Amino acid sequence: MESCTSVPGTSMSGRETVEACPVCGAIGFVPDEYYPVDDDVFGMCRCSACGLGIVTPRPTREAMGAFYEGFPHASWGRTRGLKRGGEVLIAAAVRAEYGDGGSISRQASRVTAPLWRPVWRSWLRKAHLGAVDRPGRVLDVGCAAGAWLANQRRWGFEVFGCEPDAAAGARARSLGIDVQFSDLLSADFEDAFFDVIHFNHVLEHCHLPAENVRRAAELLRPGGMLVIVVPNGESAVARAYRRVEDVPRHLWSFTGAHLERLTAEAGLEVHSTTTESPDPWGSYSALWRATDEALSGAGGDLEANRVWWTSRRIKRKFRTIGGYWDDLGLGYQVVCTARKPAVSKRAVAEGTELTLPRSRTRVVAGL
Repeated sequence: MESCTSVPGTSMSGRETVEACPVCGAIGFVPDEYYPVDDDVFGMCRCSACGLGIVTPRPTREAMGAFYEGFPHASWGRTRGLKRGGEVLIAAAVRAEYGDGGSISRQASRVTAPLWRPVWRSWLRKAHLGAVDRPGRVLDVGCAAGAWLANQRRWGFEVFGCEPDAAAGARARSLGIDVQFSDLLSADFEDAFFDVIHFNHVLEHCHLPAENVRRAAELLRPGGMLVIVVPNGESAVARAYRRVEDVPRHLWSFTGAHLERLTAEAGLEVHSTTTESPDPWGSYSALWRATDEALSGAGGDLEANRVWWTSRRIKRKFRTIGGYWDDLGLGYQVVCTARKPAVSKRAVAEGTELTLPRSRTRVVAGL
């Protein structure tokens, strides 16, 4: 059998091998795909036990910075204010209901709840916060320029971020967001401090994914939610064209089953696991190395293509196809939410835990 530590055309300078699968602990890997990157080659292997995609040999953490030079994450995302009158009223009602407003404004918000609450819940679902009961403290791991956090702050969330890239973190701080310039494992946060912790296309970049999930569980208060969004290693695009990961920046290729196992072993209860295809950009960008030049002319302009592929007209046409993929568990990305078990004072005294019931979970195809 060909060894995963012997990738053709590569050297071990600035590389390290992965000794064991971070999900199941197995040590047997089999070769899957080779990724040419500039003048180098990286190998994606598969865990022989659970099927996790593993880049090995991979860049060390010290060497990884070279692969992020020129990476545009410092400008990712858009922050928008409350421009429409209806949004202003809904935000005011949310703050009155859950904030420190007076009893009169709180009663008024409750009377009008049938009007504003469905719209507010819809916005939360789009932000992958549909399982959240009320605004609270939210941490965005790898928050980049802070756009996602700034948008959640509009609805009364107290927002925090950690971002190892100083340029991106500085932009988030300029928005008034409390950001630490570090990864999660090095960040200085109190245990049981957060109501929500959010990983959006971040866990696949982490050298120690299991340790990150365990640390997130420690930082959640009882009843708090962990939200993880990653590219789906078993998406329709991945099944048609295996070389879809952004190697070597992506170190792992996850499926829903892998996320469920990581969160469960961290002591969390899986709330839901779904796949989604929010727009055609994700599916297209996974194939851009092969198709960008054909679609945009000689040289290719990836950022210009992003604008075209995320236009409202293209999104509408893509929605039907994306919906079929999502129903089959073949969407571009996996969204896994898990809750930290709630513990009552009586349960603590008796040494037992009072856990929340698990919701219905969609089965992800291929798991």
